[in-house]
Amino acid sequence: DEYPVGLREVFSTDRHLLIYGEEYRHNPYGHLAFIGLKQLIQPISTGGLGELGGPDYPSNSQILDIALDQGATTIAAHFGNFTRYEDPIRTPWPSTGYEMPVDVALGKIQLAEIAGNGGSLEVWYDILNCGFQMPATAGPDWSIKDTPRVYVSLGEKDFTFENWCEGLQAGRSFITDGAMLQFSVNDQLAGSTLHFDAGPVHLQVDAQAMMPGGRVPYEIVVNGEVVKRSSDSSQAIRMNDSGWIAIRSGQAHSNPVYVEFAGRPAGMMAPAKNFINVITQLEDWVARKALFDNENQKREVLAELEKGKVVYQEIIARAQKLGRK
Repeated sequence: DEYPVGLREVFSTDRHLLIYGEEYRHNPYGHLAFIGLKQLIQPISTGGLGELGGPDYPSNSQILDIALDQGATTIAAHFGNFTRYEDPIRTPWPSTGYEMPVDVALGKIQLAEIAGNGGSLEVWYDILNCGFQMPATAGPDWSIKDTPRVYVSLGEKDFTFENWCEGLQAGRSFITDGAMLQFSVNDQLAGSTLHFDAGPVHLQVDAQAMMPGGRVPYEIVVNGEVVKRSSDSSQAIRMNDSGWIAIRSGQAHSNPVYVEFAGRPAGMMAPAKNFINVITQLEDWVARKALFDNENQKREVLAELEKGKVVYQEIIARAQKLGRK
């Protein structure tokens, strides 16, 4: 308890809050970051960190249940570090995060740390293209002194930790290590969902990317693809199907505004198939290489992985019926 979790009032002011959280670590399953915990989750890490060790239990999914029960905000650290679904699972550093797709599918991870120490923009795009409304965030690691940051819009709300976390989870934010972003679609801020009966629809994107010397160009990203590059503050785009819209400039990236057409929930086949491959790799590692105190522990972990795989199978089936790849 030398550094207890929670608010450190002695170091906080009306404009600055210092709050301790926790990074929970298992290299193959992935690293998790928690803010807003009421008490530290033990044992802080499981399995081998840098060398063979065990047990590889509990799963991150089970740890996330504990954090959520405490009302914590849950973040997948070093998001998407499994290097595009191809490399074999390794116990030593770095964290590979193969369980992340499962925990996202089961609704247990609220944010993706895509900037800081590791993190993959492309994997975040794949998660969004599966239909998950998963905001991005940024943060440092122990060796990083300067880092991308996340800026959260509070609107008219007071600056409190609770309000800040609510805005963070809702995706009313952007990440940056340079340009400051302003972004809305049809006057709705990042984190919002626009509902339409049918498409196509024409949407108004209002955006700016600003540096100390003035405006800089930005890109409009739709479902992971750049559709326009501009420095103008207003652009029109067309959407034919459900999906998401964001802007980016250099290392700055907004969270999305989501678009939903009635009867056409978002979700594509290709990224869902990729995540099934990731889960299958982890299932094989758990079954053949992971260390457990008993077979019940292994069965529990494999059961959690299977629950996540089923979600992606449902996304594939739905996308196929809707004629999406």
